[in-house]
Order: sequence, then structure tokens, then C-alpha cells
Amino acid sequence: MTERFIELSGGEKLFFCVYPAEDEKAVVHINHGMAEHSKRYENFISFLNKYGYTVYIQDHPGHGKNAKDGKKGFFKSEDGWLYAIEASHSIDSLIKKEKSGLKHIVIGHSMGSFITRLCLSYYPEDYDKAVIIGTGYSQGLLSFFGRIIARQRIKKYGPDYVDSFMNNMAFSSYSKHFKGEGSNAWLSRDKSEVEKYENDDFCGFVCTSSFYLDLIELIENANSIENARKVRKDLSMLILSGSEDPVGAYSKGVKKVEKLYKDAGVKDVRCRLYPGARHEILNETNRSEVYNDILNFLAGWPDEQ
Repeated sequence: MTERFIELSGGEKLFFCVYPAEDEKAVVHINHGMAEHSKRYENFISFLNKYGYTVYIQDHPGHGKNAKDGKKGFFKSEDGWLYAIEASHSIDSLIKKEKSGLKHIVIGHSMGSFITRLCLSYYPEDYDKAVIIGTGYSQGLLSFFGRIIARQRIKKYGPDYVDSFMNNMAFSSYSKHFKGEGSNAWLSRDKSEVEKYENDDFCGFVCTSSFYLDLIELIENANSIENARKVRKDLSMLILSGSEDPVGAYSKGVKKVEKLYKDAGVKDVRCRLYPGARHEILNETNRSEVYNDILNFLAGWPDEQ
């Protein structure tokens, strides 16, 4: 593994890691979720490396080693959601340059799934396959009012204000579904994995007022039919979620995402829901099943069937 930095358009340095496979057959770029970091994916990355997949993974702005000046959960004062997309796509551009002869796969989890989905819309020719994990559908009126409240709080407190109110508004309902199991039980049935998350200083932090507005923008823009229609029609897409994942509205939202891309004309859209599994299916009790489903999807190409 090598730790590296890439310069973004504004001159900022973005930290990322490359995990090379010995018998390299394709390249995978992973976009992690909100309030976590790239190092949490090392078990999954080791699995992919074993089967010939070199992995690139960055910490998103405001996360992990890219939390500048101790500002966790902060993208940028304005249009941070576009900045997060730019940061992610900078890695894809680097992959095209360094690994031009190999298939290019992108995997996004949770917040990273929305960033990934928008990259698929804005830069459709850059990807051969996509795995979308722990995603969700438009929040409708909740997002409408969420935008208003977030903008008011940015105006009152500033964009980098650590906003517990917005955090509670966004996530308090998640833990209520799993009463008596703890506030982070919605992440996984594997209590040891939840405990690791809770004991990690770079996980589970409260984000800034502007971040919550950016998150709404990511979700809503990822779920517009206009953006879905920009995705390559011949892209192979695998959508995975736990049936008990609140981000996916306990399966309902995930099915709507599947329908969105099928309605947009993407020909190869597959969806699998894991009964009883929660949000972080890569850290779930059935994670070996999830790993193998992803591997099987990556291994098969239309021209090889």
C-alpha cells in the first residue's frame, strides 16, 4: 500500500491510498461513507487484492486525513457537494492515466454512493461497472424543508458550525427503529463492528451545517431522472442493501433507485437486498456473502459470457 496526495483545482491536497494487486486484472475506486474514513475498508480491499483488483481509495474532504485544521465533516463553505464530487473524480482521472489499459470499476457506500452516482452521471465514459451500496432515494418534502433549515443555520452560525441539531434531525429516527440496541445499532447487527466504529475518533462525528446542506444536494441530485439519464446505457450496475437499512427506507427506497436507472434506460441494473441486514453490509454478519456477490459481479463481463 502506498499513501499519496493529489492536487485539486483550488490547490488543495487530497490524501488517498493505492493498494496494488499482484496479478492485476482491473482497478476499483472506492468512495466511503459519511463520518468514517478509508482505513475502515482494508479487510474488503485485501479481499479484492487477493482476486486481482488494485484499489484506489481517498478520504473525502473533511474526513480522515483530509479533515483540515481539525474540521471534521466540512466540505467547503459553498457548493461543497460539487467539491466532494470533484475530489472523487480526481482519483478516477488519475486511474485513467495510470491504469489506462484496465477496466475501471467504482464502488460507493452510503454518502459515497450518492457521490458515485453523480460521477456516473457527470463523467459517464469513465466507468465500466459500478457497485452502489447503502444508497437511498429522494427525501421529497423532508429535503425541501431540510434545505431551508440548513440555510438558515448556515446564515446564523456559519458554514463550519458543528451542528448537533441538524445531525439529530437527519439521524434520530434511525436508532428508534432498533430500540434498546444503542444509537448506532442501525449500522450493523455485528456488535463488535459497531463498537469499533464508536471507538474510532474519525467515525461518528457530528458534521457542520453546510455539510448537511451538501448531503441533501447529493441525495436529491443523484435521484433526479435527468441525471439518471446521463448514465451510460451500457454500464453494468449492481445495487446492494440490507433490507433493514434506514438509508434505503427499509428496502423501499432501494427499489425506487433500481427503477430510476431502469426507467432511464440503463440496460444492466441488478439489485439485491439482504434479509435482516442493516446499513454497513460490508461490516455485517453476512459480509462474506456480500464480498462474494461483489466479486462475482466484477468477474463477469458481457463480452465474456
